[in-house]
Order: sequence, then C-alpha cells, then structure tokens
Amino acid sequence: MQQNINDKFNTNNKFITFYNSNKKKIYLIVFMAFVAIIIAISFQTYEKKKNNLVADKFVKAGIYIVSDKKELALKLYEEIIYKKNKFYSNLALLNILENNLIEEKKKILELFEIVEKLGLSKEQKDNLIFKKSLYLIKNNNSQEAMVLLQNLIKENSSLKLLAEEVIKK
Repeated sequence: MQQNINDKFNTNNKFITFYNSNKKKIYLIVFMAFVAIIIAISFQTYEKKKNNLVADKFVKAGIYIVSDKKELALKLYEEIIYKKNKFYSNLALLNILENNLIEEKKKILELFEIVEKLGLSKEQKDNLIFKKSLYLIKNNNSQEAMVLLQNLIKENSSLKLLAEEVIKK
C-alpha cells in the first residue's frame, strides 16, 4: 500500500517536473494547435461562401438565358469557368455550348482546356472529352476529334460504345 502511494507520488512528481521544465513548449504547441484549428475553420467557411457565390452566378446566368439576355449569361458563365470551380465550370461550359453563346472556335477550345485542367473525376473528364470531340466534329475538325474518341476507346471509358458509334459514322 505504501509503495502504491509512493509510485503515485513519483509519477505525479515526474509530470510536475516535466511540465515545469517544458512549460513554454507546451503553451506554444497548444497555441499553434488552436491557431491551426481557427485557420482550418476559416478556410472551410471561405470555400463554402465562394462556392455559394459561384452557384448564385450559375443560377443567374440560367435566368439570363431564359430571359434572352445571352451576353450577360455568357459573361457569368465565363466568370465561373475562370474561377475554376470543379463542378460549376464544367456545367457552365456545357451551357455555353448548348446555347451557342460563343461563335469563336478558338475561344471554345480555350475554355475546354481550362476545364480539363481542373482535376475532374475520370467520368467527368471522359464526358468532357466526348463533348469536345463532338464539338470538333461539328466544326469540321474530324481528325482531332477521332484522336480523342480513339483515346476514350483505348482507356476503356464508360463512353467507349458511344465513341465507337461516332467513329463508325
């Protein structure tokens, strides 16, 4: 029993000694952890707000399309693409294509390049490449489109059957 009490006393004494000799380090580590948590929460809040602003712009652009204010819609869709939001940039580009908001082939291909570099999932990237190949076929650049479609086939993409069908035609 006496030894049990001595062991507890020695253990407590070791903790107190350790604390006293490393007090500054302990406070510094706790402070740094606290600052890191605050920074992480602030960054997460910032990202949510930024995503909400992009979502609002996307909805507003859709309203402009319906209202036949295509120039304003195009401006918002381009802003979304240049902000490089993984989800909305892809959708904005597809809406630009669907509504024929840009006539310049070079500009469309530039927007494709921006969206392709966003680190999309494999399925999203395959869909984007497929859309790009269809756009190229539509604009008389069949050779480049065929290369893209053949790459989709080689990679055993989920769009392999569609790519093969487009190549046959």
